[in-house]
Amino acid sequence: MMNYRRLGSSGLKVSELGLGTNAFGKRADEKTSIRIIEHDRTPERELVPLCLDQGVGIIPYFPLAGGILTGKYNQDNRVPSGSRADTDPNFQRFLEDHNLKLGTQVSQLAAEHGHSPSALSLAWLIHRPAVSTVIVGATKTEQLDDNLKSLDIKMDDSLARSLDEISEPFVHGKPFATYRLD
Repeated sequence: MMNYRRLGSSGLKVSELGLGTNAFGKRADEKTSIRIIEHDRTPERELVPLCLDQGVGIIPYFPLAGGILTGKYNQDNRVPSGSRADTDPNFQRFLEDHNLKLGTQVSQLAAEHGHSPSALSLAWLIHRPAVSTVIVGATKTEQLDDNLKSLDIKMDDSLARSLDEISEPFVHGKPFATYRLD
C-alpha cells in the first residue's frame, strides 16, 4: 500500500519552508503527492526547481490576477462597473502600470491567435513545468466556460515563448500579493 504525504504553502520562499535537498525523502513504499500553491512567477526562482527535482506538483491560485489577465482592465484607468476593482477598494493596489501592461500584451497575443486572454493565460500556466492543475475563481458561468477553453489550446513552442518573454520581468519582480507577506 502506498503512503501519501502532502505539503501546502502559500507565498513562502523555499528557505521559509524549512526544507532542503531531498526534502521530501522518498521511500520505496511512498508516493509523493505534494501540492505547493503559488500565484505568480517569482516561485520560478527557487520553488519550481525544488518541486521539479523532488517530483512535487504545484497548484497555482489567483491565475488571472483578479481579472488583470482577462482583458478586463487596461491602461486607460477605467474600472468596469461591478468588477473586483470597483467593489473592493483594496484591489486597486494591483492596478499598477506593469501589471496592466502585461494584461494588455496578453490580450493582444490572445487576439492574434484567436483565443480569449483568460483561456490563453490558463493554457500557458497549465503547460508550465511542475504545474499539476490550476485553481480558477470564476464568478460567472460564462467565465468558467471561457476558462475551460484553455484545455483546447495547443501551446506550441512559439506561443509559449512569446508568453514567457512578456511575463519574464515577473520572475525577478516582487510577488504579486506582496501585501500578504508583510
